[in-house]
Amino acid sequence: MTPDSLKRDPREVSRIEGFSDGVFAIAGTLLVLDLHVPTLVAPTSTALGHALADNWTSYVAFAASFTQVL
Repeated sequence: MTPDSLKRDPREVSRIEGFSDGVFAIAGTLLVLDLHVPTLVAPTSTALGHALADNWTSYVAFAASFTQVL
């Protein structure tokens, strides 16, 4: 049997879950703000690949930060 002091109101739990979901959503949005679309001189798939490869540090930092927030 569970003591009365340990029983939770379902509304209280859903409010805490909603708050934590909001915190994670804001944290994820702030992480994405640092990612930028690369500018291309010639719009080819090779140029896009090179532009994305040049920004690899931003993607690694994003992945590490996202993993830390989880």
